[in-house]
Amino acid sequence: MLGQAAQELCDELSASETVFLTTKLRLIYKLVSAENHRGQEV
Repeated sequence: MLGQAAQELCDELSASETVFLTTKLRLIYKLVSAENHRGQEV
């Protein structure tokens, strides 16, 4: 439940397409815990 709320927050923040001033770099929010790393149990 908490993970789902955090994911929804990341989605909303990423959808805002915030960029660093004077660059074209865009912030993308992503849960590290959502990734399946090699050798890591899920």
